[in-house]
Amino acid sequence: MKNIIKSYIPLIITTIIVFGLIASVHVIKDSNLRSVQARAAQTEKFNKKQINYYRQKDQKLSKQYFYNQITKRDYDVVARKKSFNERISKAFTITFEQTKNKNDYNQLASKLTPLVGSKFSKELKSKVKPTMQPDGVERTPFAHLDNLKIAYGHLNESTQIIPVVIFASYSSPAIDGTSTGVITKGQDQIKKSSGIYKISYDLIADKIVNFSFKEGAIDHE
Repeated sequence: MKNIIKSYIPLIITTIIVFGLIASVHVIKDSNLRSVQARAAQTEKFNKKQINYYRQKDQKLSKQYFYNQITKRDYDVVARKKSFNERISKAFTITFEQTKNKNDYNQLASKLTPLVGSKFSKELKSKVKPTMQPDGVERTPFAHLDNLKIAYGHLNESTQIIPVVIFASYSSPAIDGTSTGVITKGQDQIKKSSGIYKISYDLIADKIVNFSFKEGAIDHE
């Protein structure tokens, strides 16, 4: 009897090993399946996000989107541009025509800031700092705003910011003198200068958010 049992022991061990391997294979298969399912779920979630992203982007480019954006505005674009033009014109007139001396210069910031904001008012103020002139009088370099042109670019519907280009030219008062600084009667000099101001104007906030300046030619007559 013992010999019979001994003869079955290898078979029993082999059977146990086989069943163990089969169970292991099933565990591995289940684990791999769960991993594949998890990756598939992540991929599906990512794809849905991408689809929603491009669908929203497409909607923003549609005519209906732009119409909806325009109808949601709580301001009149034409009226706001007109108001901005008036403020710019007034600011440049105050700067280049009404600022004559150091006293005017010291009051300039308080006059310009309500019109064009503190940063742009500093830019304008820097153009008319009083200096000693060839005739021996300390005053601002310009007395006349000769030309002022304002042009608008295309409105960015998503940000409601519109580019603005301002061309301005200005001239000094007539001065008795020469380029050497020697005062000579009958030889009046007029200094002319110009500049291009590029502005980013926020229609919603109704303010200048960014700007740059490029100086034009300086001539003497």
